[in-house]
Amino acid sequence: MLALFYIFIGVAIGVSVWQITRIMDFRGSIADDNDNAAQGKYAIGFLAFLYAMMIYCSNLHECYNVARICFY
Repeated sequence: MLALFYIFIGVAIGVSVWQITRIMDFRGSIADDNDNAAQGKYAIGFLAFLYAMMIYCSNLHECYNVARICFY
């Protein structure tokens, strides 16, 4: 589990550096309507993923408690 955390942190740092370098490139327009639409879809997808993980993890915790009460 710790390895997944390190992978997530590495990806987050990589994406942060990539976004900062994109923002600092002032030669062209920073963002157009298509870029904003894509980033909005990515944000909605990421939030849906977070909510799904919260629901999944909370169900695992409840299942663990039920199994612990029934079998111990």
